[in-house]
Amino acid sequence: MPVMMTKAQALEIQRVQVEHYAKHYGEHVRALVAAATTADALQDGVEYPSWTINRHIPRGASIEYLIPEKRAAEGWPERQT
Repeated sequence: MPVMMTKAQALEIQRVQVEHYAKHYGEHVRALVAAATTADALQDGVEYPSWTINRHIPRGASIEYLIPEKRAAEGWPERQT
């Protein structure tokens, strides 16, 4: 059974994580995450499976992968767009 959450729950998790990463990597992280977020595609108050949320609201490692300094420091491959 998939983990289910609402858009609001995922955005709150994202907000907390962006605060953390912005402290460590700079304010540009906010713009990187905002550009990758397509939460408007999801309805308010509806629970979605995590894989649907993940396509629209980057969190955790998805945020880390957006940060060029983080990828370079860890030797990750270049981001494909």
